[in-house]
Amino acid sequence: MAHLCGRGTTLIVTATDDGLVMAADDLQYVERDGEAVPRQTHVQKVFLLPPNILIGTAGVGTHPKIGYESCTWIAAFIISQTGDAIHRPDQVAGALRVKMQETFNVLESMPDDMLWETYKPGDRVVTYFVAGYADSFRRPYFYEVWTEVNAKGDGLIYFAEQRTVRQLFWIGEDQFWTRAANGSGEEPYTSNRLGIYREIESKVPAGTIPASLRDAALSLATLIKLEAKFNDKKVGSNVAIAVIDRTTKKFTGLAL
Repeated sequence: MAHLCGRGTTLIVTATDDGLVMAADDLQYVERDGEAVPRQTHVQKVFLLPPNILIGTAGVGTHPKIGYESCTWIAAFIISQTGDAIHRPDQVAGALRVKMQETFNVLESMPDDMLWETYKPGDRVVTYFVAGYADSFRRPYFYEVWTEVNAKGDGLIYFAEQRTVRQLFWIGEDQFWTRAANGSGEEPYTSNRLGIYREIESKVPAGTIPASLRDAALSLATLIKLEAKFNDKKVGSNVAIAVIDRTTKKFTGLAL
């Protein structure tokens, strides 16, 4: 199994008037004979570039042949960006794109790599999401950075970083949580969502962060845990949450 590339994630990001919330599960899995096989838990997928940028990752988490491991890769990227106190989200997204291309380009010289069998033309291989503020901390900026397999299935296409204005953005597994979030009351997802919320609500005491950020954090964690309950081969039940308070310019990390 070691030669297979690890993958996964349900990553959700939202903004309120008080700040930003990014949440992700902790599971990495591999594809074996067309089936998802859980491989590792407690995988970090959400990162802080202090003091104003959150970075999330989805898709390939490890690829032994090219020496890629997302946690150490992003950590190294963050270290390379720490020269300035405030980073512009668009510049961070652009720098991520360059580093991504430098890292994954080598795969095109490996025609027998398992990645070309696992990912088909048009499939995303890896996605990074940048959410943050400029130095004014007035409005949030969301940028998506990704690469996907080309039409021939033998190379990668690298897209320019793309800004999105959606208030709620997600990447990855969404087969079940969207059924509870679409307002239709679809069961058993809606009742399970309520039950999960009640289980975790006390874990984020009121007053820890502004009320809107607390509500958003609990909501995102509930949705990811709901996906994990019905999709446990691809989504982990432990949720890591990163919060930036726009007013105080402080970061809070939560584990639910």
